[in-house]
Amino acid sequence: MPTDRTRSAILEAAERLYADRGFADVTLRDIVANAGVNLAAVNYHFGSKDELIAELFVTRSLALNRERLSELRAAEERGGGRAEISEVLRALVGPSLRGCLGPDKQRSAAARFMIRASIESVAPIRKIKNREIDHLRRFAAAMKRSLPDCSDVDLYWGLHFALAMAHQTIRDGERLAKLSEGKCDLDDVEGIVARVVEVAVLGLGGNERNAMEQRQTTVLSPRPKKNGAHPTRKHDSAREIDDLVLGTTNAPYRRSIRAKELAEALASGVSGRWRVHIATFFTDVRPELVLRFAELHGIPRSRLASTYAEVKQATGEANPFLESLLDQLAPTA
Repeated sequence: MPTDRTRSAILEAAERLYADRGFADVTLRDIVANAGVNLAAVNYHFGSKDELIAELFVTRSLALNRERLSELRAAEERGGGRAEISEVLRALVGPSLRGCLGPDKQRSAAARFMIRASIESVAPIRKIKNREIDHLRRFAAAMKRSLPDCSDVDLYWGLHFALAMAHQTIRDGERLAKLSEGKCDLDDVEGIVARVVEVAVLGLGGNERNAMEQRQTTVLSPRPKKNGAHPTRKHDSAREIDDLVLGTTNAPYRRSIRAKELAEALASGVSGRWRVHIATFFTDVRPELVLRFAELHGIPRSRLASTYAEVKQATGEANPFLESLLDQLAPTA
């Protein structure tokens, strides 16, 4: 059997057996017998049972997280760079619930494997969950854009509780069905997603629309003039914009860029060690805030557009709404 086919056969057999019987009850000999290969092939491709489990979980998790981030990106594009908190949370919990619930998905080995991974606490999966959190940082940043007045602590707890509700529903759905005597329909997956999102939004304060309107009035609208003069708190306004921009730009990363460093990188077009931060600035910060930040730091729009194009080419990251806005403003740059 060719090497690639051998590897695939091992993964498929392992996924089926782990899904059906659990991690503890399945041996490597069970897997090789089911896959029609020898034990040496497992050792050659994966090294150990733990590494095989890790490979399966990483493969399924990557696909799940790609779907989550794709839904998040689409939601923010519809919102002009900022999605409502309910849309952010729907992108977070929807893919996992849709993947594991419902009569069709319950029959797939992939869904049953992920349910098993949620139920059974095994070392290789725990290590991966504790290590791979970058995608969750992207969601935390999106939540901050939706609710900038909400504290970081409340947002992290909100994200945690939303995931916990989804995982508990996947793990103990059968018990809920028995408890409710069938009144809770576990086949109504979109209804379940809506319920989880609704409760999570309520936990974050409940009234997202009013909060967003208030922020737009205080941050993005011009301050009232006094006696025909320009606003007297221009410095405070600049600090507000810097804080909003940096909160989003730095959220996914351990190393934080300062406003001065960000402005210098944008003005020079040389992102260097800050390339991922600059890419996040262009893709995750609301387009209006991108322009406000550039204006406040004296960066010409033509230079901003040029730096955006360079970063897009280097990283492949794009923001269609910002591109459209820059194109519209190009004649006055």
